[in-house]
Amino acid sequence: MKRNTGLLWSSNGNKNPKWVAEYGKLSDIDESDISGVKKKQKCYNDILRSPKRLHDKLVADAWCSSFFWPLNEDASPPPTEVTLRMIQKDMTDDNVDPITKSKIRKLADEYRFFHWHLEFPDVFEREEGGFDCVLGNPPWERVKLQEKEFFEYRDEEIANAQNKSKREELIKKLRDNNSPLYMEFKKALRDSNVMSKFFRDSGRFELSAKGDINYYPLFAELNKTVINSGGRVGMVIASGIATDFYTQDFFQHIIGNEQLVSLYDFENREGLFPGIHRSYKFSLLTLTGKETPVQEADFAFYLANPDHIQEEDRHFALTNEEIELLNPNTKTCPIFRSKKDAELTKKIYRKHPVLITENSDGEDENPWGFSFLRMFDMSNDSGLFKNKDELIGMGFELDGNIFRRGEETYLPLYEGKMIWFYDHRFAEFAPDAKGYGTVETTIEQHLDPNWEPMPRYWMKEEEVKNRIGDDVKWFLGFRGITNTTNERTAIFSIFPSYAIGNSLPIIPTFNEANLVSYFIAISSSFVFDYIARQKIAGTNLNFHFVEQFSMPDPAILNKYFLNNLDILYKIIPEMVLNLFYTSHFLTPFARDLGYDGPPFKWNPEERAHLMAQLDAIVAHLYGVTHDELDYILETFPIVKRKDEAKYGEYRTKRMILENYDKYTDILEAIE
Repeated sequence: MKRNTGLLWSSNGNKNPKWVAEYGKLSDIDESDISGVKKKQKCYNDILRSPKRLHDKLVADAWCSSFFWPLNEDASPPPTEVTLRMIQKDMTDDNVDPITKSKIRKLADEYRFFHWHLEFPDVFEREEGGFDCVLGNPPWERVKLQEKEFFEYRDEEIANAQNKSKREELIKKLRDNNSPLYMEFKKALRDSNVMSKFFRDSGRFELSAKGDINYYPLFAELNKTVINSGGRVGMVIASGIATDFYTQDFFQHIIGNEQLVSLYDFENREGLFPGIHRSYKFSLLTLTGKETPVQEADFAFYLANPDHIQEEDRHFALTNEEIELLNPNTKTCPIFRSKKDAELTKKIYRKHPVLITENSDGEDENPWGFSFLRMFDMSNDSGLFKNKDELIGMGFELDGNIFRRGEETYLPLYEGKMIWFYDHRFAEFAPDAKGYGTVETTIEQHLDPNWEPMPRYWMKEEEVKNRIGDDVKWFLGFRGITNTTNERTAIFSIFPSYAIGNSLPIIPTFNEANLVSYFIAISSSFVFDYIARQKIAGTNLNFHFVEQFSMPDPAILNKYFLNNLDILYKIIPEMVLNLFYTSHFLTPFARDLGYDGPPFKWNPEERAHLMAQLDAIVAHLYGVTHDELDYILETFPIVKRKDEAKYGEYRTKRMILENYDKYTDILEAIE
């Protein structure tokens, strides 16, 4: 379906052209009977056919068509600035090449060019141009053609191809066979490309045409543009308008210009929109014109029905300074469930700022010295992947979870769903597995230090070394796909130096095991996870989120550790080592921590006690009180529900709070 481009072509400067005045006469026509309706329709049609309006439409269409003009050998030359000036000067349009004029009109019809100043001259030609009110629910879909979605109802084999590489092979067959479906696909691909070009290059969407463009921010910017200085905008829109990386320019603009009135975020968990997934999020966004600024916008998140808007505790206000404190790099909006969450999070960030602060001069504040890397893209690099059957057919033999053939080696391709807290062997892929295609590791498998999980794909060892070199023997990374409604949200882990898919972004650390052990203890804690949940609105845990999580400066850790080496400096790496080193494949990590012994036995009870101690220490480090920690732990309902089903109590909470009290005297003395 063609999308209306919704263009706003600049006025020619004449505030009251004759044909505009004719529009005013429409409102004087009585529509109380059929004759009045017919008279009004005739008057309107006369205006549409008036020479002045037809000429102005050709001018606007000519400008727009230059972005959509086919650039191939058979096509006529596209309109240039000279062409446009010629059309503007000559009301008769006689000096315009007929072929060019015909093509302009054809493109205008095909792409449904829409010129606001022509469609609503009585609105935009007045002294205070713009609408008093704009209401809408724009489309929420990407402009870029999605191959899988395109073929879903046209060719199931292509839509269900194993990966992007296989899908491209099948599309190439369509081309070679001169299939009409390929021509349809090629046309759809061109349409998405020219639309993207217009949105990026026309100057119409300077705030919202960023990254992988979606329609909803484009409409948000459009609506903000077409109101007058005292007008209002009300939209039902994706919540990402305030929280996503690529909408940050738009959000910063409306905050900085005090145009954001309110943002009320809903989850569809009560089925407000039937047929839409219950985890889907949307917002009610209200904007104001420049003459009625709002100093503190009103926010509410995680609402489930309209009645929740009336609950005062769900609302919170944020100043520009507070948004910058919490998200200094992107200036996007945090997502608090309540005023209490807002105040507690601001307290934490005032004590411990973000992991990485990006400065305009290029000198970032990065006390941990961390950077981020995606090793292999699951779509773009899919041609390099091999599955089990392919490798066996090539004569490779399986050694553990590694394929070998003479000197050639294929390493497992690790994905995010395979890891968990303190466990790189959390799950493996299984052909018959439901849901995510993985099955969780059993106790018996964890007890075997030689057992490693099977991946979905393997990658040639040389390709891995080309990306990361020969010296890196283990990685620190995190799950790139998550959700704030899951059992846990920010899931970091350490894992062997296998091939790594883009769902598992890595943090190259140059094998600085001690530093990493402190970081992994902090990032695996409930307090850190609570912090993360105030930032993530969708399902992607991107780099810009991680950079803006509150993280104690290593210098502060040194202050604690140097005062009592035996209590903290040694105990944290020792506990982290015990939790992670249950497999021979993490021997390099153990050696970098100075441990020469065998892997530790997988002991669930001992592991629970070690993690509770680490959680307690980290809570103290963040400056969280006993009652605040109690509250934070209550915000993890799935953890609580599982504990109560298994132990008859919220055991995780009890153990952490007991250890918190145990360390209180020690850590307060250090401070």
